[in-house]
Amino acid sequence: MRKLLLYVFISIIFSIFMVTGVGASELRIMLNGEYIDAEPVIVDGRTLVSARDIAEILGGNVSWDGDLRQVIIEHIYTNIILTLDSAIAYINEEAIELDVPAQLINSRTKVPLRFITESLGAYIDFVDGTVVITTLQEAMEEGLQLLSITSPIGRSEEAVVVLQGQPYTLYSIIVMYSAPATAAGVTGENEHKISDSDGIVSWSWLVGSRTALQTHYLVVSGDGYNLRVEFEVR
Repeated sequence: MRKLLLYVFISIIFSIFMVTGVGASELRIMLNGEYIDAEPVIVDGRTLVSARDIAEILGGNVSWDGDLRQVIIEHIYTNIILTLDSAIAYINEEAIELDVPAQLINSRTKVPLRFITESLGAYIDFVDGTVVITTLQEAMEEGLQLLSITSPIGRSEEAVVVLQGQPYTLYSIIVMYSAPATAAGVTGENEHKISDSDGIVSWSWLVGSRTALQTHYLVVSGDGYNLRVEFEVR
């Protein structure tokens, strides 16, 4: 009987250890130069954080479907659905396999940090025990801002992007598909444009008839700023 009780006790301690992870309480998260509290835990070597905390900090709206046990995150052109204890998540209806599923820990819904961060357009790195997250929009918000973009868009349709920059400033654009490539309508001289008196600059291009049906992005540069903007072809 004593051996059975000892086995149960060790099993419980081991389970707790695996969920919380070594050093989870000491893991720090920095967003755009400021430390945030997203209640990180380590599961199977992966960092999980509070879904609502990290998504809202990155500008997303979070909702919960109790019947389906799903977390829904909406952010500009990105819609993410994670189901508790499922290794399959959805980004704009496209299935993505996760290393670690979303799960309920200490009554909080935890989601994979890297997956959420990168899906919402931010960049993540690990430096000396600190998770460093940088949002490109935050870094560039005073120099270059997205006003509108055609997304989602179909093949062989015309896409348009409009940005707010500085008045009478030269900007350049490159549309990225599976590799750096030019797009019809933004090649040659049209890659470079000068914004108007209000700082508005825009481009239009034709989406190829064989373009992959997935999320792509473009990069606009000028006046010392770079802005990455995603768009979906479907």
